[in-house]
Amino acid sequence: MFSIPRSSTSYSLTWGQESDAGSVKRTRIAGAFLKVRAKMTFLFDYGDDWQFLVELIRIGKTERSINYPRVVKVVGKAPKQYPDLDDDEGEDEAA
Repeated sequence: MFSIPRSSTSYSLTWGQESDAGSVKRTRIAGAFLKVRAKMTFLFDYGDDWQFLVELIRIGKTERSINYPRVVKVVGKAPKQYPDLDDDEGEDEAA
């Protein structure tokens, strides 16, 4: 497991509640990523502490046929978000 560095800027669903974080719902991508090569730690799952490093790699012109925002590059394999509980039990019994 590797550690992703923390930033002094943060955004949260619990905006304004016990935190100085900005609002996830009110912040636009252009406001969160102020320049190309800007990086952000994305905490996807609070319970499992899934962290992803997100980087703005370019700003291009929009095309009408494409939905935005969109992922243009992925590094690594995504873990299964909600594994079948029966599969987890079977692995424990076999060990």
